[in-house]
Amino acid sequence: MYTLGHWQGWQTRIVSLEEALQANGPRGTFLCDMRVEAGAIGAIQRAVARAEFDPARLQISVYNRTEGEVFKRGIPEAAVFVKTYEMGPEIAPSTIEQRVGDLDGLMVQVPDKSPSIRPLVDRLHEMGKRIVTFVHFGGFEPSGLQRLVDDRVDFILTMNHQYADEIRRCGRILP
Repeated sequence: MYTLGHWQGWQTRIVSLEEALQANGPRGTFLCDMRVEAGAIGAIQRAVARAEFDPARLQISVYNRTEGEVFKRGIPEAAVFVKTYEMGPEIAPSTIEQRVGDLDGLMVQVPDKSPSIRPLVDRLHEMGKRIVTFVHFGGFEPSGLQRLVDDRVDFILTMNHQYADEIRRCGRILP
């Protein structure tokens, strides 16, 4: 089952979560950037079960800690990240505990030309948390991607995946 929707002015096929999980199959993890409220947890649990998807390979981003706690209780094996549109370098490491509580980490926007976010990454790692970085409407130049690798972020979302291959060719190892 699918619907037609619009994304950036283009009409496109939108698959269901169940279809997307089935298509992913046993490859790696699957990140759900949730645009739904925690009240949808039952539908999400059913989609994961019907797709026979391992919930330990599911990562969920939410927009606040309270919603995240509902998702974490509903799918405890999944990694749940609190997403913020604040720029990574602007986030004070001292605010992480309040932001994420018992959830798995933080998902932050990092512009291509931003300074290092190493203090934020280090604080999250000290707490046993992980960090996901993303950028909207574009991607990282190789130097920006390399900076995030050097900062030891856990996950990098970019539309320019070809830069990861370039970094590998230069002898750098991606985590």
